[in-house]
Amino acid sequence: MERKIEIVSVELIKPLSPTPNHLRCYEFSLLDQMAVDMSVPLALFYPPPLDGGESSRLLLLKKSLSEILARFYPFAGRIKDNSVECNDDGVPFYEAFAHNYQLEDVLRKPAYVNERFLPTTVEEGSLMPDSALYPLLVQVTIFECGGMAIGIRASHKVADCATLCTLINAWSTIARGNIEVVVPEFVAAAKFPMFNPSL
Repeated sequence: MERKIEIVSVELIKPLSPTPNHLRCYEFSLLDQMAVDMSVPLALFYPPPLDGGESSRLLLLKKSLSEILARFYPFAGRIKDNSVECNDDGVPFYEAFAHNYQLEDVLRKPAYVNERFLPTTVEEGSLMPDSALYPLLVQVTIFECGGMAIGIRASHKVADCATLCTLINAWSTIARGNIEVVVPEFVAAAKFPMFNPSL
């Protein structure tokens, strides 16, 4: 039987509250401007819920992502030149189904843990036009057993691995019903000023 990941739907998850006007432009630092244009990938795998409620898990993930995007506001914007326009347009949230995959097999054989469980970029045939402009892409893949994979790609110009881990920890904290989360300060441009070719 052929193994495949089928994208079922995609929607934009917007921040729960609007980004304040004084934070509408997140400028890249000199280091970020010089960074290779690539994404930071992460895939997390979860067993089936005890109550079998996949749809309620998806709703909880979307709701908590919306809440966390209000605090991690650059991720809900669009990359434009050497900055992120923090316009609250939202994060693409792909829902997918894993045909003929068993969660146990994926976890036992790391070779299966690859690009299949990550959201695709525009070069790979993304459903979202200009997906390279999105600082964050999320894909939730449901297995036949009810298990789940959460795949994430973040632009390296906006997030390094530590920032992405902070985002994931905050998202999971909110999803569990807690409200106290660690949020980074998005002040890299002030610490590492923008490159000015006229100087």
